[in-house]
Amino acid sequence: MKRIYVTLDTEMDNDAHWGKHYPPEYTSVTEGIPKMLRPIWNRYQVHPIYFVSPEVLYDERCVAVLKNEIQKGAKIGAHLHPEYIEPDSIWGKGIEKETAKFPCSDYPDNIEREKLKNLTELIREKLGVVPVWYRAARFGADIETINTLSELGYRYDSSVTPNIDWSKKGGPNHANARLKSYRISKDGLYQSAGEEDYSGIVEKPVTIFGKRWGLLGRLLPDNWLFYRWLRPTHMTYMELRGVVREMEKNNMAEGVMMMHTMEIMINKTPYVRNTWMQKYYLWSYRISKDGLYQSAGEEDYSGIVEKPVTIFGKRWGLLGRLLPDNWLFYRWLRPTHMTYMELRGVVREMEKNNMAEGVMMMHTMEIMINKTPYVRNTWMQKYYLWRLAMSLSYMKKQGYRL
Repeated sequence: MKRIYVTLDTEMDNDAHWGKHYPPEYTSVTEGIPKMLRPIWNRYQVHPIYFVSPEVLYDERCVAVLKNEIQKGAKIGAHLHPEYIEPDSIWGKGIEKETAKFPCSDYPDNIEREKLKNLTELIREKLGVVPVWYRAARFGADIETINTLSELGYRYDSSVTPNIDWSKKGGPNHANARLKSYRISKDGLYQSAGEEDYSGIVEKPVTIFGKRWGLLGRLLPDNWLFYRWLRPTHMTYMELRGVVREMEKNNMAEGVMMMHTMEIMINKTPYVRNTWMQKYYLWSYRISKDGLYQSAGEEDYSGIVEKPVTIFGKRWGLLGRLLPDNWLFYRWLRPTHMTYMELRGVVREMEKNNMAEGVMMMHTMEIMINKTPYVRNTWMQKYYLWRLAMSLSYMKKQGYRL
């Protein structure tokens, strides 16, 4: 069965520029989780993994929210922001003056180990669970981190970000990491283990493919924002669909979606600046059951079969890849804005992909004059109806039942 792990880095609120402030605010946990995310989790039977940063556990309101989430099936992982827990903690007034740290490179191994040990114990004390999942702050993990996790009884790490190099910022270089889950070798974070050298930790890397925007993306600088993450914050709905298709092409039975809890809140990150953006972002989650586009087995079948509208990639070849990400530039099985030859091309694409079914869509008003942008006069109306009739005729000739 295919599976998407829906993971959330659970931290105090930031400002719109990722800045930290003291005293902290926790609205993304105390309001965002129960009021905005939990209804989505309930509707689609999602069991999220909350990677909890130390400072969240200092707030009893957050502890109460997370305990309630545990009762509803959520898992708790550890998320080490090393600045906020002993030894050498800087928690308190003045934290906004400090830059975020990479646990594996900004601290000696023994200090990272003690911080991880203390965070593990804090989670057990406050939430009553022993975490087995871990994600490092800023994805800063190395093989020493993995060895410590193994000593502390962890089973899964999700700190690796394939295709992304953090070394210019002082962190690890995950650029050549594997896309698929693997058992980590004792000899290296990126090595798959056999029976003898298994570290005891399974890596569940964040799902990230190559550059966005085709040829144009390749010309852009090497920045994490320009890669295709399974991350609804800065990826459009169509891009997320593309990521899932890429997973299928790579025969990936699992994927890892990530986000921060504060990314759903207004002006707590750069992503959501107003109510409209917040609604759109939350809507982008309403496209899955127990993860993004997950196919159900017998036990978790919702009773509903998805019949997706038939839409392929960008129109117009190389030129299309250079155009902005707008729904008009994709190849729909939709006679309104697709030419007859383009519609034939969509049907051929269905055959190439061994699709026994397709879904054509249109609005009834699209055949009327001046009721949509598509039909402006009698000639256009006649052409549109001809195009619809010819397309349906072609589909029947190709053996499709209408």
